[in-house]
Order: sequence, then structure tokens, then C-alpha cells
Amino acid sequence: MTHQRGLSAILLLGALTLAGCASTTAGTPTVQEAQEQAASRLPGADAGPPIDGCALLSAAEVSDLIGANDGGRPSGISTAGGGCMWENQTTYHSVTVEVGNPGSAPGGVLPKWDPMLGEERKVGTDMRDINGGIEFAAGDRDCMVQVSTTDAAADRASGLALVEKVRQRVG
Repeated sequence: MTHQRGLSAILLLGALTLAGCASTTAGTPTVQEAQEQAASRLPGADAGPPIDGCALLSAAEVSDLIGANDGGRPSGISTAGGGCMWENQTTYHSVTVEVGNPGSAPGGVLPKWDPMLGEERKVGTDMRDINGGIEFAAGDRDCMVQVSTTDAAADRASGLALVEKVRQRVG
């Protein structure tokens, strides 16, 4: 997901830069046109409607992990993926699910690790740790889950269980 966000940020910045230079001259893209052009270059941009990340987990599944929560709110910037973050407003414990665009993990393989992010931290054979979250492939999508409470060991175990649920529901 970090790779997707970085690419999206670069494309959006480029689109906004182009849009800032736009004039009323015929053929010059508007801000909206530049953003749409940049988004159309992302993997999976033409793959149809995005996944509803908030529908991937039931209210009971989330409550079992963090207790009472806000019911989830959409997150993510992918065009055909989707994400959701649930937060307990009292404890600030949270659950996050991000689903990448189709093609963001071709053949079910995560994108190559960027050494600029430091040393890759593998979790099992086909997952990796991303700042306490777990990055994994679901079908051909680069995905991430994170459970954040005060118990890191329990969070990791809960995250691994969520990986399997998301894989089944997405892939």
C-alpha cells in the first residue's frame, strides 16, 4: 500500500502542477481532467467500481477486536480498491483494512520492496510488516490490515486472522 500511495501522491502532484499551469487556451486540461488522466494511469483504474472496504468485516468482528467503535469510515486513494478504518473513540484502538487496485500484486505476489523504506520485515513467506500493519496479496491486489491496541502480540495475531478473512472475501 505504501508503494501505491507514493505513486498516487506523485501522480496527483503532477496533475495538480499541470492544472496550476492551465489557462483558458483550447486543449489545456482543467484540474479535474488532469486528475482523471493521472488516476487513469494507476493499475486497476479501469477495473470498475471500488471495493467497499467497510463491508469486508462485520460489526461483530470489529467490536471483538476494539470494542465499541465509530462503525468505520472509508479510506484509501485507490481507484478500484477500497479501505476502511474503525476507531474506538474512548481508547483510540483501531482496525484498518486497505485493498489495492487490481493488478497491484500481479500473480498474487507483493510488489518489490523499496529499500528506501529500510529493511524488509517478512511475516511468514508471503506477507510483510509495514509499520505494525501486515501487507499481503489478496488475488492480484496489494492489501494491508492493521489492528492497533495496547497489546502488540495480540494485535499481530488478530491481524493475521484478518488477513485470512480479507483474502477470502476479496480474492
